[in-house]
Amino acid sequence: MSISHKRGNLSSNAIFLLAFFVILALVMFSLAGIIRQQKKLSDRNKKQELFIDSLERKIDSLSHKQVFLNLDPLYFVFDSSFCHYRLKNSSQLFLMDNQTIWPQLEPSVIEAGKSLNASINALCSSFPEVAHYLIIEGRSSTSAAGYMLAESLYRYWYSNGITFDLANCRCFISGEVELNQLKGNGNNHGDYVSIFVL
Repeated sequence: MSISHKRGNLSSNAIFLLAFFVILALVMFSLAGIIRQQKKLSDRNKKQELFIDSLERKIDSLSHKQVFLNLDPLYFVFDSSFCHYRLKNSSQLFLMDNQTIWPQLEPSVIEAGKSLNASINALCSSFPEVAHYLIIEGRSSTSAAGYMLAESLYRYWYSNGITFDLANCRCFISGEVELNQLKGNGNNHGDYVSIFVL
């Protein structure tokens, strides 16, 4: 074997070894980048999981009982079948026009509004990152009459300085048909106002 042939073998072996080490370095560099990227994704996923867990815990704590425990039972009755509160005596709240509150009931209506307002404020300040929805729903023989009940109550509270205008709370007014009135069965509660918080 000649010297030039040995040099050729050595140089091709050296080139092969050099190429092997360059490829190995590139593979190692790529793997290190992939590992760093996976660690970043894993850290981001952990942060998201922690955030979701904290939100789930807060949402769990917004069960109907806990949310409404602060509503004064002097003014509100909890209806567990529909998970809402009914304003006490709301079936006798309005004069025949369904817009004017009986004068002798005005003080208790104002106190009921203050109680609801305090509960909503406490809820919204305890959970500022959650959007809350307050629904004041009137129920009557027609949805228009039910809406009028709810709107009249809302306007009465508003005119007496009781508002539910918070950054994370929206107030909705709705009217529904009280089916018991249409059916004429013995469970007729008359016209009334319900309070939902979602």
